[in-house]
Amino acid sequence: MNSRMRTLIVLWIGIGMAAPTDSGAAQRSWHYMTTGNGHGYQLFDRKEHKVTMFLEHPYRYVAPENAQRKQGIGRRDLAHDIYFGLRSDGQTQWLQGQTDLEYEAQTNIIHGSSVTLGLSVDTYYFGPFGYEGNGMLMLMRVRNTGTDDRTATLFAKPNLKFGAASDLDRRNPGNENETIQWNGQATPPHATETGPGGGHAIYIPLGGVDATACGSDGALYNAVAGGSPIGSQASCTNQDNQVFVAQRDVTLAAGESAWWGMAVLFVNDNPVHSVAASFKDERSVADILSLWNAFAQDRGPQALHDDGLAEFEAWRANKAPAGLNAEEQKLWRQSETVLRLGQIREPLQSNKQNHGMIVASLPYGEWHTGWVRDAAYAVDALAMTGHTAEARKAMNFFLGAEGGFFQDDLNGPYRVSVCRYFGNGLEEGDFNDFGPNIETDGWGLILHSAAMVLHYECDLSWLDEVTWRGDTVFEALEQIAQDIENHLTNALPQADTSIWEVHWVYKQVFAYTAACQIRGLFDFADIAEAKGRAALATKYREIATEMLGQAKLYLVNAVDKSLVSHLSVVGSNNYVDGSTVEFLTWHLVAPDDPIYAGTMAKYNKLLTQYGGYRRLEPNLSLTGQSSAGEYDLSEWILLDLRISDARRRMGQAAEADLVLNKVTNDATANDYLIPELYEPISGEYRGSIPMVGYGAGAWMMSQLERHGHPVPFYGDGLAQCGQAPPTPDVGGDTSTSTPDAGPSVPSPDVSPPAPDDGPPQWNDGPALICAATNTERGRVGWPGLLLLLGAALLAFGMARRGGHHA
Repeated sequence: MNSRMRTLIVLWIGIGMAAPTDSGAAQRSWHYMTTGNGHGYQLFDRKEHKVTMFLEHPYRYVAPENAQRKQGIGRRDLAHDIYFGLRSDGQTQWLQGQTDLEYEAQTNIIHGSSVTLGLSVDTYYFGPFGYEGNGMLMLMRVRNTGTDDRTATLFAKPNLKFGAASDLDRRNPGNENETIQWNGQATPPHATETGPGGGHAIYIPLGGVDATACGSDGALYNAVAGGSPIGSQASCTNQDNQVFVAQRDVTLAAGESAWWGMAVLFVNDNPVHSVAASFKDERSVADILSLWNAFAQDRGPQALHDDGLAEFEAWRANKAPAGLNAEEQKLWRQSETVLRLGQIREPLQSNKQNHGMIVASLPYGEWHTGWVRDAAYAVDALAMTGHTAEARKAMNFFLGAEGGFFQDDLNGPYRVSVCRYFGNGLEEGDFNDFGPNIETDGWGLILHSAAMVLHYECDLSWLDEVTWRGDTVFEALEQIAQDIENHLTNALPQADTSIWEVHWVYKQVFAYTAACQIRGLFDFADIAEAKGRAALATKYREIATEMLGQAKLYLVNAVDKSLVSHLSVVGSNNYVDGSTVEFLTWHLVAPDDPIYAGTMAKYNKLLTQYGGYRRLEPNLSLTGQSSAGEYDLSEWILLDLRISDARRRMGQAAEADLVLNKVTNDATANDYLIPELYEPISGEYRGSIPMVGYGAGAWMMSQLERHGHPVPFYGDGLAQCGQAPPTPDVGGDTSTSTPDAGPSVPSPDVSPPAPDDGPPQWNDGPALICAATNTERGRVGWPGLLLLLGAALLAFGMARRGGHHA
């Protein structure tokens, strides 16, 4: 096919295809800021100007409620509220009015600033990385901007709840019968709090302390607000609504600053729930104090802040594309932070195997739980953005955690969860009245993510490492490939609940699951070949090829050549599903294939008034309803980004940029956080916020796609790690400049391309797995590896300049 014909095909694709439109100026619609360190989460409420959430664990359910696993034990939110107070010149003000708020330097440090009582005040709340426990630092910097000396009194009031809660709603404990004890002679001086809900909070003043007191929240709040002393009560036993308050007195010369604060730590050493009792932290209060001392090393509040910033900066991989503008660079950095915060860092225990698990969203988002599918997108993004250690850690979790709980439903065993995980690493099925969610798309996604880790880390020795289950990584991956093979019907996946989670009653043969499994088997074939298992590679490459052929035959509308949602709607009038885009973005269908054009043309049925894409067309229902519901008809940011990528590959860079830039602009107005959904008319943030893989990770991958570093594709053959395959020249607009008015219109004599029923070619490029058999991690050495990757990316960019910008 010559270049002119390819160009004409791209022009023809634009006929009848509605283009996204500019949604207008960005607006703030989200008011919560999350911090954490992989052991817990804390949340700052912009409207209340204080911390209003402190989770005992960083996931939604700590363990199953019973053997049937139809319900989970909720993690507790321990916080009533946490904030500072300030007294100076006879006036007192609780600091619940910080006017300027931000994530400092796009880290997890929530920074607020104001001028209060004539003093410049900065507050900082963050979960410190390097401290391997559940904790938050609340720090305060007060500066005298006047010309005369000033005296000031600083207060810290962390109010956590340790009352009892019901078994089914454990997430919201009460505040009855709490006990607080101050121990000023300990190292470090600290207070502990506990109650009938179990566990201990540890409060450690930072930068000295002049007074401490415990008592009822109302009494101490009013004492400070009224200018009275807080007293010195050191012990409060079995009283309701108790709180600990610490005080520091400072004198500030003109221009001088003072730092002060408190560490708020938690250990779940004595949970009271009958099931959670076997899930308790193996560490005690004494262990946590030792852990804190080893981390803090007598550093003061300013050093803890400055070192926290430096630690985060040292962690960054600095892989952002060179072409990002200033706002995009900030969103890249904040998305990098969200990916980091999304990974669980709790230590492995005999009854808790969750280290490395990635949650779908950060709280306040409800989906702070370990979905396989969402995490796979996060793993891919971590690998692509230089954080292969975190990506590999997540893969080790998937290969070691429990699977197989729903094997009776699937008529056979399997390795990786078919939905998500409880906090302790046991498999969860997300039940409702229509049964569990059983989703086999994750099997293919994990194989794909394994290939991504191998490609970007370039260390085949990982395949020989031993998993938590006792087999090797390669053996685990082979088992997942076998799971896919064993659950095929007529070379298509057996019915499941797939990406939109319709629950078991409404299971179908979904196109998305097919795309995931096909992509995963192609990827595993390359892993097997890299491992020297040529026959195994051939076997799974042939299975994947047959599956792809069946999908293109049976999951495509014959009239308009577009991919359909699932097998049962092939002959109907309502079948458009945005998740079918992964056939296009994963290189299973080429841009010059009529199925690519037909599928993209049908996405006009998914356009929202806000300018992006809903997941289903309004008249398509997956759950027996007459039409899609409100959740289905919201605008899905994942689809905005993935369909944008698909547009770019077909040469419509301007239209792709319009959607991508909209997501970017909205995030800049909302603390650089990306949501699950937009309200389809107003564009207000909806759903779980911020999303990890579906939000931060997907946006970063779209920017890499935009700037010439796309997700690699795999196929028949091997190449050195980091080396990119040649890309077919499909012509089209290669610019990434200001969006134009829409797709071009061809001359009247241009006919649509003839159907091509030949074998697929797009996925037959060389594999991107590291071909060198490294026996030690990093044997190539960082300088050599960087040169290798740099040369490969340069070659890749030069090869792609002759065609579309994908």
